[in-house]
Order: sequence, then C-alpha cells, then structure tokens
Amino acid sequence: MLAWCFAHESKAQSIDRIIYYDIDEYAAATPDSHRKSIISLTNYLVKPYASDHEKARSIYAWIVKNLSYDHALAKRKNIPSPSIKHILRTRKAICSGYSALFKAMCDIAGLECEIVIGYSREYNEKVKRRKSFTWSDHGWNAVKIDSVWYPLDATWERKEKRQKGTTIGYNYFLTDPKEFILDHLPAVPYWQLLSCPISLKEFKKPEEEIKVLLKKDTFCQSFNDSISADSKLSDAHRNYKMATDAFRFNDRNHLAMGLGYLNHGTYFLNLSNSYTFIEAKLSGTVLAHSYYASSLSHLRKSKKKKHLAKSKKYIASTKARIKKLEALQKKSNQKSNLAVTK
Repeated sequence: MLAWCFAHESKAQSIDRIIYYDIDEYAAATPDSHRKSIISLTNYLVKPYASDHEKARSIYAWIVKNLSYDHALAKRKNIPSPSIKHILRTRKAICSGYSALFKAMCDIAGLECEIVIGYSREYNEKVKRRKSFTWSDHGWNAVKIDSVWYPLDATWERKEKRQKGTTIGYNYFLTDPKEFILDHLPAVPYWQLLSCPISLKEFKKPEEEIKVLLKKDTFCQSFNDSISADSKLSDAHRNYKMATDAFRFNDRNHLAMGLGYLNHGTYFLNLSNSYTFIEAKLSGTVLAHSYYASSLSHLRKSKKKKHLAKSKKYIASTKARIKKLEALQKKSNQKSNLAVTK
C-alpha cells in the first residue's frame, strides 16, 4: 500500500543505451482513438514489434509522454486506488497509477511484470527524521526481458518538449539494478534484483559509499528463486508474506505489517462466508478476528487514522459475529443432544 508518492526531478546519467528514437516516435504518434480502450491502446503500441524489449519500450514511451504527475491527488490525505479508465481519460496519475497502468498493459502484451513498492532516497532525505522510512512512499515496476528482470520507473522518467515533438529519456528504463538502488529501495529485499541486497542502514549512506559496497559483488541469495517461489502463492498469501518480509527488513514500516494483518483477516473472513457449517464459519471468523486484532497495534504506530478506524470497525464486527455464531452453535448442539436422547 502506498501512503504517498514523491514527484522527482530526474537526474542525468551517462549510460550507453540503444537508441529508442523510432519506437518513441511511433508511440508518440498513437491516435487518440485508441486511448478509450486499454486493450486497443496496448495492441496498437506493441503490434510492430517482435521482441519483448521493444514492446516494453513502446508501452513505457507512451506512458511517459502522455501522463502527467497529479500533484493535487498526491496532496490528498486519502488517496483512492488507481482506476485505469480514469488515468486514460485524465492522463494524470501518481506513482501507483503509473506503475498500475504499465503492469496492466504488460499483462495484455504478454510481458511478465510486477509492481514494486518501496522507499525513495529523495523523499526520505527531505522529511523529518521521525517520519522517514515509516511507510513505502514510492512505487515502480520490474519487467522480465529475455529471462532477466529489470527495474523501471515511468513516474520519474525525463521528457523534454522540442519543436519536433517530445524526447523520452531512458534514465529509469531497464536500468542496471546497481544504479537503480542508489535512489530506489524496495520494501521487499529481493526486488533489489541484486545477488546480495543492501540493508536499510546501507541505503542511508551517501551514494558513493553504496557504489563501493556494490563493487564487492558478493552472493547472498538468488532473487530469481525468491520471485519464482512467491509467484506460486495465492494472491492473499503472497501479499501477507510480502508484508511480513517488508516489516522484517524495516521494523519502522508498521503500515506494511498492519495492512498485511488487516487484509489477511479479510481473506479469512470472506473464506468463512463460503462455508456451510456453523463450526467452519465460527473457526474462520475467529481466525479473521485474530488478524484484525494483530493489525491494531501496528496501525496505531503508523498513525494512519483511516486504516486504524477500519481495523477497529472490523474487530468490533467480527467480535459480534463470533458471539452470534457461538449462540447458533450452542442451539444446534442442544438440538442434536435432544435428538439423541429421544
């Protein structure tokens, strides 16, 4: 869950890359008629290209050129989940919208892509110390090209208006993970896409010190194995695991853990509603209640009133439901005992 998104002034980097001019020009000339449907838009953008690399670039170029950062939305206390239709209509979004749109278009194009949330160096260096690194303030993507995962960030990408059109940068497109980590720290360590992830303490160091650290090139884990293993989990269990991983990595991120408990509680409550027998419904509700109760202390520490209020509401409702189901179970047991005595 993203609590906030930071607008960033892209910094120049001298990176040798292939020239994307033709792809960018094609994406820039996309007729507005395709914008009404994400399927039509995506199919148009990827139609001329055979490689996943070119398809990803075409989608990326269209998003960077056509979307503007929604500063008004970013200032709101309660930010709604991004609506793809709304983004395509208004051409405005914050980082959660940029990353959601890129993933949605990649899904249609058959590209393997994920949304990654985490911390931006620039934002956390500007906020008060007590508020820094207390929630995931930014979101971006990771995309798999030719069996290799790469990070990218359309929100922060540079675009310059010129007489002959708009030039799209490539500072944050399929960036070397060792460069990307200098200002993007994923909440879940394996999304650093490094053989040996750096710690939060190391991320807080000056960029030059991090570069020296990364030159050691030691091996700690296979992030590909971790990504593959988590992809096999159900959405509910994967999201809960990522919340616990995020809190284990940074125990100041109580929002991640609180929402992890809250959402997992709702998963078990919905599951209990699908059961027929009272005993099963009761067991599921008790489990949901325990997760809601666990979310409370974390959400208090996160100081996010909206989520805290939701946690308290769910705790009260499941408590009342448990009491009702226990009464029904007792009544059912009495009937069964009566039938046996007869």
